[in-house]
Amino acid sequence: MTRRKTVLFCMLKVVVLTILMSSCTSNKKIVYLQDKEASKPHDALVDNTYPAPRTDWLLEAEDVLSVRINHLTSPGSSVSNFSNDDRSLLRSTIPNPNIHGYTIDENGNIDLPIVGKVNVAGMPLKEATNKIREAANRVFSSPSVKVHMINFRISVLGSVNTPGQYLVYNNTLNIFEALSLANDADDYSNKEGVKVLRTRNGKNHLYHLDLTDEQLLTSEAFYIHPSDVIIVSPLKRKKWSGREAQSLYAGLGVVVSLTSLIIALTR
Repeated sequence: MTRRKTVLFCMLKVVVLTILMSSCTSNKKIVYLQDKEASKPHDALVDNTYPAPRTDWLLEAEDVLSVRINHLTSPGSSVSNFSNDDRSLLRSTIPNPNIHGYTIDENGNIDLPIVGKVNVAGMPLKEATNKIREAANRVFSSPSVKVHMINFRISVLGSVNTPGQYLVYNNTLNIFEALSLANDADDYSNKEGVKVLRTRNGKNHLYHLDLTDEQLLTSEAFYIHPSDVIIVSPLKRKKWSGREAQSLYAGLGVVVSLTSLIIALTR
């Protein structure tokens, strides 16, 4: 009888160990934007407001812009000296902006048909749009100017469901929207260990983000810039997935069956 109790006790330890190994990661490590300064659970339900970091970024050499200028009439007769092809290029919707975009040269200029060279490097996109409008005003009457950056790409790597490079059309993309492009972080991700590598103006900046802390909303890297690389680190101890747990439970069933057989044979 004592031997049987010993065997059953060993089986119980195996079951407890299995449950502990297959347990999920703590919610504190997977829930986004927690109020970690809240002393009581109900304190975390209070609405908080944080100062927003700057959302704009500055244009630099090798950035490619899509520029669309619509106008009514030309204020001077000198415009008639330009070809109709140039005018149609300016006024039409560009079908493939990667081919017809305007690249900022090493001197910070883009060279537009009819309008000429406009220096836009070191400016936010909105300010660059205003400067192009001023230049277009000298050539066209009441021009409407729309400017977009068309080589705004980001890379999302590491413990995400769909890693890769993504083309962005939102100039105020934040870190969560960027992760959503990669179908969110996966089950093995360490949301407290996310890095953003930013290369602008010849410098590399590395930011460390904790996605579980709502103080993230004040971080300079909360809003994503062109060419940013987002790296999501894995957990040091990976959470057991459903498939792995099923395999473990199947193995445990075999152990229980063998133990029962041994007990029956040793009676």
